[in-house]
Amino acid sequence: MATPLELIKAIFTVVDTIQKVVQEVQCNKARCRRLRERICGILPIVRKLETHMKTNQKDQPESYTDTLQEMLRCLGEAQEYMETFTSHKGFKASIIKVAGRDEIKRRFEGFNEKLTDLVPVLTMGLQVEAQSQLAILRDKVKLKQEDDEDEKKDWEEIMKIIKDLKGLPDQVDKVSTDIAQLTKEVRKGFDQQKRKYEDMQSTADMKLEPIEEDDLIDLTEIGKGRFGKVYKGKWIQTHIPVAVKMMDKSKSFDHEEVAGNLRDEATQMKKVETENVVRVWGIGTRSQRILLVLEFMEKGPLRDVLRNKAIELPWERRVRMALEAARGLHAIHNARPKAMLHRNISSKKFLVDEDLHVKITGFGFTKTLSSARKAGTFKGSLEYIAPEQLMGDINNYDKKNEIFAFGIVMWEIAMRKEPYEGKDTEAIRAMINNKEREEIPAESGCPPNFHQVIDDCRNEDPLLRPQTLKIIDKLLPE
Repeated sequence: MATPLELIKAIFTVVDTIQKVVQEVQCNKARCRRLRERICGILPIVRKLETHMKTNQKDQPESYTDTLQEMLRCLGEAQEYMETFTSHKGFKASIIKVAGRDEIKRRFEGFNEKLTDLVPVLTMGLQVEAQSQLAILRDKVKLKQEDDEDEKKDWEEIMKIIKDLKGLPDQVDKVSTDIAQLTKEVRKGFDQQKRKYEDMQSTADMKLEPIEEDDLIDLTEIGKGRFGKVYKGKWIQTHIPVAVKMMDKSKSFDHEEVAGNLRDEATQMKKVETENVVRVWGIGTRSQRILLVLEFMEKGPLRDVLRNKAIELPWERRVRMALEAARGLHAIHNARPKAMLHRNISSKKFLVDEDLHVKITGFGFTKTLSSARKAGTFKGSLEYIAPEQLMGDINNYDKKNEIFAFGIVMWEIAMRKEPYEGKDTEAIRAMINNKEREEIPAESGCPPNFHQVIDDCRNEDPLLRPQTLKIIDKLLPE
């Protein structure tokens, strides 16, 4: 595996190539130049990191590798895409393929989103002047305005190129030279792809069984929430125990909105349905009560299991519980077609079955990475907030913030206590601001490897926090 310094060297090599490619592009020049500008805006951070590593040869934690690999991959894809607009790649012969307006827009937005995801991680710990160089990448309004202007300019240029081109291949001759007609054809192709994607989404939705209250028996209340109650019952089709989130139709909330939110939650859960994600069986919205039918987890929330001293949890089992929880979070962070954020990580959002296996739930706030940025972001409680969020960066919530919250959950698993137990809000804020972490005493018997993973996840510097796959690797039994 490449070292962080080797990755940094590769990053600068790719950036040098991108500089040359941008000089050669024949269309989409404005967006290529803008992307190059934003890439170069991040380079001072990488330079600073390189200097730090060369000065401290022993300080090259593996966590740097994850972020640098992600950046290198993003830059490589950007270079490859921009090369399609150069003359030596025959862009004129394939102009119809690259002229899909929405497709081009989507690709450039994707690169910009990846760069934006890197910024809050890479800027942590930089001096004020270094952070100010990257302010443009935090100004979402300005970014959107720039992108819209570039997109309009580039599209006008593409239309002119198509109009002026002569001697194109036979397949292009079939397209009307009338610009309005060409635009219509391009739109038609995009709409077909869009419908195909929507059909895929609808198929996923159809997997949600329509389950109404009449399909359930032996309902017993086991909990309450903001808008309704949770019941244990049986689904008559299978006679297996199920958990039912049920909300009465009421004037206190919009029925259609809540039904839509519940359907969204179920759909998100379906997308990441794995061994360590609570399974959703179906949804009902037609009767007097809106309901979501889920896999029943006998022991309930992880927090309750950890507090119950009657349940024996030797260290081997606790590490396994943390491993299973990490696998659930990994499924969300690596969802397809778009990665997601849970946005409400806590020990209440992991449930435990009869055999003490752990699964993640609570998808009510889950969003894709890009939509999470637009939504405002953090929905959890103070105990799980990352230091950088408390310091005023709360609207840049990302995976690294979520990893910090997961570190708190793993600390709970290790200590079988509530985080910041007995402390009020001000005391918790003071601890976070003073970079204090709740300790794991040596006499606790916590395995060193588990202890280290917890500390890594709670690192003050987001760049040093591991990704979920790294957490899983370190928790696996040797």
